[in-house]
Amino acid sequence: MQRRSWYKAIPSLITFLRIALLPVVMTVWLHGDRGLSLGVYVVLVLTDGIDGWSARRFGAATRFGAYFDVAADIIVVFVLMGMLSWSGAAPTWLLVGPLGVTLLFLGTSGEKTPRYDPIGKYYGTLLFLLIGLMMWSPLPEVTRVCSFLIAGASLLMAVNRIVYCARHQ
Repeated sequence: MQRRSWYKAIPSLITFLRIALLPVVMTVWLHGDRGLSLGVYVVLVLTDGIDGWSARRFGAATRFGAYFDVAADIIVVFVLMGMLSWSGAAPTWLLVGPLGVTLLFLGTSGEKTPRYDPIGKYYGTLLFLLIGLMMWSPLPEVTRVCSFLIAGASLLMAVNRIVYCARHQ
């Protein structure tokens, strides 16, 4: 049994890879290579699906893994949105919506496990997609549309979170 126990670490290693790829994405993007940075970003985003799949595949789903996955997603979103804001490619106020949703999620999660609602995965996927679009496109119109979509999705997610938690007490 001990020979196979290392399989249980695979999902967390994949999640860690998502965080470890952040400096690579940022460095390449800040040096002006949008194409390469987007390629690394796509790999980074794919790790979000692969870690969950591998946890189920290897019977390695744990409470730690679930929290680590959510924490990695939050870190990726805030670091890359911060990078876009710092470089002038996105407005700073854009961080407010995801920050509010994150605080609401943390405040309404159960003591032992996070309380996931079905819409949360779609919200995270939309954030990853819109961040990728803003990284790829130098057009201010794309940033404006993405910013509007992030703000609107954050508001809808916050309302959904409140309603979901009220129904599932």
